[in-house]
Amino acid sequence: MQKKKSKRPTKRKRSAKGAQSPPPVAAAEEPNADALALPSEPEVPEGTVVCMRTHHTQQWRTLIDALKDLIPESPVTFGASGMKLISMDPAHVALINLQVCSEFYYCKRETTVGLNVAALYRMLRNLTTGGYLLEINLLESDPDHLSILVNNEEKRTRTSNRLKLLRLPEEIITIPPTVFQRVLSIPSADFQRYIRELSGVSNKISIRSTKDMLLLSASGTMGTTEIEVRPTASGMHWQHIESAASDEEEEAVEGVYLAKYLERFSRPLDPVVEIFMRPAYPLVLRYSMSTAVVRLVIAQCAREEGGGDE
Repeated sequence: MQKKKSKRPTKRKRSAKGAQSPPPVAAAEEPNADALALPSEPEVPEGTVVCMRTHHTQQWRTLIDALKDLIPESPVTFGASGMKLISMDPAHVALINLQVCSEFYYCKRETTVGLNVAALYRMLRNLTTGGYLLEINLLESDPDHLSILVNNEEKRTRTSNRLKLLRLPEEIITIPPTVFQRVLSIPSADFQRYIRELSGVSNKISIRSTKDMLLLSASGTMGTTEIEVRPTASGMHWQHIESAASDEEEEAVEGVYLAKYLERFSRPLDPVVEIFMRPAYPLVLRYSMSTAVVRLVIAQCAREEGGGDE
C-alpha cells in the first residue's frame, strides 16, 4: 500500500474496512504507572527527548518479529504512559493495538515518529539470548533517527544503531468499548499447535465457542479437521460467558478467519493468550507480556462453499 509522504506528520481520520472499530479489552493490564514515572533529569543525557531501557530483549525481538510482516511501517507515539502503536495492515484485515512499557522510561514531550518495523527487527534479530540491555533514544540533535543501543556487560560488547525515521501521516483510529459474549484463555503453545495443524488443511479457520467447549475447524478440498478443546485446570478455561435467559437461547459464537493472520499471532508471545469473541464481530487475541500489552484484532471473512484452499 503506497503511503503519502509529508514534511510533517499530519492527522487524518481513517475508517477501517472489515475490522472497523476494533474493540479494546475492558480488563487490559496497562503498564504500571510507577514503572513509567519520569526519572530525574541527571539519569538521561542532556537533549534527550525519549529514552527507554529494558533487559527483556528477547520479548522485544519476538514482538517485533510478529509485527513486521503485518505492518512493515507505522506511526508510533511516545507519551507520558509509554510507547503506543495502533495501526492496520495494508489489506485492512487486521489491526494491531500495542502499548509498551520498560523498566526505565523517560519522555520529555509527546512525540510521534514513523517507524520502519522491518528495519527495526533486523537490528534486534540477534537478541536470542538473555544478558543484554536494550536502549532506545530520540535526541533533540538528531530528530530524524532513532538510536538503538545493545549492551552486554558480561561479554563487554556494545552495538550502536541509528534507525532512519519515516515521515508518515498519523492515523487516528477510534476503538469503541465493546462487550464480548465469550472470553477465554488458553496456553499459547497449544493454540499455536492447533492453528498450525489447521493451516495445513485450509487457508480459512473456523473458531466456534459454546458454553462448554471451544471448536476449531478447517475444511479444504482434500478433507476436514476439527479440534475440540474443553476446559481443564491447566489448559483452556473460561474467564467470562454471558448468561442467556434460558438454555434454549444459549447460542454458539462463531467466526471464520484467514489462517495466515491467526498463524502470525498464534506464536507464544506470552505463556497464555486471551481470546475475546462476540457474534458478527472481529476476533481479539490479547497477550499481556511483562514489557507490553498487545492486541490483535482480526476481521471475519466469508465462508466459501467447497473448502477454503488457496
